[in-house]
Amino acid sequence: VAAGERYVSGSPNLSAAVQGSNEFSPGDDVPVPVSIQNSGLLDYVYSYPNIITRVDLPNTAKLMVITLGAGNAPVSVRSDEQMIGDLAGGGRIPVSFRVQIAPDAPAGTYNLPLRVRYTYLRQADQYGLDMVQYFYEDEDVEIPLTIRILPRIVPEVESVKTEHLNVGTEGYVRVSLKNIGNENGRDAAATIAGPPGSP
Repeated sequence: VAAGERYVSGSPNLSAAVQGSNEFSPGDDVPVPVSIQNSGLLDYVYSYPNIITRVDLPNTAKLMVITLGAGNAPVSVRSDEQMIGDLAGGGRIPVSFRVQIAPDAPAGTYNLPLRVRYTYLRQADQYGLDMVQYFYEDEDVEIPLTIRILPRIVPEVESVKTEHLNVGTEGYVRVSLKNIGNENGRDAAATIAGPPGSP
């Protein structure tokens, strides 16, 4: 008779990080690619002729549901929660969230709360030689996802006023500009370009 295996310890251990650069600028509306990794290990395994090998392993995160929140960061998360299935120990899975950075977001480092809900095999009891009862447990963990908002100059038109703009004459267009970004600008210059066909 072939021997079966029984794992008596181990559980999922999840972590997450932004794939690629985690630096963004104020006003960005971008997909943020996230890699979720399960580094859960199996500590002990028994192998006996009369053991039924379990269908699931205790370090597998099953039926995962992922939600990204804004926390205290000046961002808006435009993606709903995502169901990404199972993640075995030693594996990783990519997921992407649409995030908009506020135009006037202060520069700095922020942690976005990444909430992960999953189920894992807590215990499996064998009865006789042909029946195994599985006991699953739900987990709800929050992983901080670090992003960095870069300093940036963001010019904005506050007001536009005109003086003596009449047909056949010269006049003035007075534009008030404001920097709503978090970086100081120097030697600024502005131009007005008329669109094709404009009078």
